[in-house]
Amino acid sequence: AAFSAPLLGSIPVTHRGAANQVVMCTGYGREGTSPDLIQYHKEQTVVFLMAVGRLGELSDRLIRMAKYPPKTPVAIVENAGCPSQRTVVGNLQNIAELAKEHEVKPPSTIVVGDVVHVLLPENPTNPITTAIKKQQQERASYGITNLAMGQQQSGNSTMALG
Repeated sequence: AAFSAPLLGSIPVTHRGAANQVVMCTGYGREGTSPDLIQYHKEQTVVFLMAVGRLGELSDRLIRMAKYPPKTPVAIVENAGCPSQRTVVGNLQNIAELAKEHEVKPPSTIVVGDVVHVLLPENPTNPITTAIKKQQQERASYGITNLAMGQQQSGNSTMALG
């Protein structure tokens, strides 16, 4: 789940220039304690399993104790690989609120780090986005305008962005 769920949500856990390390953590330690957090490193991805129930606390601890910038990208991939899969994207400041707003439930995998934006369609430098835009321009020159980008659906994945 730590590797496949993010990828199914169009998020690689490593990517040249974005992350060269992956840290996997559980959301709950022994007897319900919080996991020990590793200090912020820009080229690091942290994947949390079984943590959606304490997302607010986890985000706060990452900012306060592990020195993560509040605007660090975060994604939640819910029901990875299922027809109901969806990805909710935000940052450490707003992801708990977005999860509540979109009623995110387990099973969910949480991804923290710059890799969140590498392959998602909203990234203007994403090669997929660039190819779609080029195709739209070509089609427009022929009077064909039915190729849409902003539908927020990719395969079986629905995206909610914050």
